[in-house]
Amino acid sequence: MASHSVSPSHPQCAQAGDWHSAKAIYDFHARDIDGNDVSLEKYRGYVCIITNEPGDEAQIKAFAENYGVKFDMYSKIDVNGDDAHPLWKWLKDQPKGRGTLGK
Repeated sequence: MASHSVSPSHPQCAQAGDWHSAKAIYDFHARDIDGNDVSLEKYRGYVCIITNEPGDEAQIKAFAENYGVKFDMYSKIDVNGDDAHPLWKWLKDQPKGRGTLGK
């Protein structure tokens, strides 16, 4: 995930953009690689690994299909600056890594 802003017409966070009130990653939404809005609640109880990949969505999808990947893929988003996705803002704001590694 990196470098593409999610349209304001699609929710990024269950709190309508107020990422400060989120308690867990499950309070957020993200757009999958095909453009569908997905609540991260679907991952409750699972280990989540969030990565950045080079290329645009089509290139990433084609690359992954060559290897037969079966995991969910998401659209690229901004992870730094004012346009960073609320999930990334929240993760960076957590004390002592509370938002990472299942904490």
